[in-house]
Amino acid sequence: MIEKMFGEYEMKFSSLKTFYAYMTSHPGKKLIFMGQEFAQFNEWRYYEQLDWGLLDFEAHRQMKDFVKALNHLYLSEPALWQRDFSWDGFCWISGDDNENSVIAFRRFGDNGQELIVICNFTPVSRVNYKIGLPFLGQYEKIFSTCQGTEDYKTVISKAGPLHGLKFSGDFFIPQMSAAYYKCTKIVSSL
Repeated sequence: MIEKMFGEYEMKFSSLKTFYAYMTSHPGKKLIFMGQEFAQFNEWRYYEQLDWGLLDFEAHRQMKDFVKALNHLYLSEPALWQRDFSWDGFCWISGDDNENSVIAFRRFGDNGQELIVICNFTPVSRVNYKIGLPFLGQYEKIFSTCQGTEDYKTVISKAGPLHGLKFSGDFFIPQMSAAYYKCTKIVSSL
């Protein structure tokens, strides 16, 4: 998969992390071939062992750690897997911003669990990017492909409809990134 990503070496890793985070948050079961969890350049071949030597390089070790963290998040967030085969588990917020290549959607679990997923598929960061939100409250970033990015870790929604929802929030969306948000505090009135 790493060789199918656009750009130079570092950008390929950012792109692959964004793709894996998008795939993990999108409905349906997940599958990657052996070696793709550490960004093996060669496609998997049954007659050879994996390119384990790549783990001597920091970018490949970081990719392995990223996939491990993403898998742990997937298991810990029922909204990502409980309603995989039903429209009750997925709802677009914004899927038509072709100028910015940003998408946002909601994932739902069985007991009211909900996540907001935001993906930016371009090498341009988006500052104060407005996204519709379902609740008036505080949204915490629980996972991001850009670890260490503290900008907009918490977003407070405000009144004002957007994308068919009653509220909205301003997000910082780094280049080639995906982030998962959870509403951690709902305000009952304006």
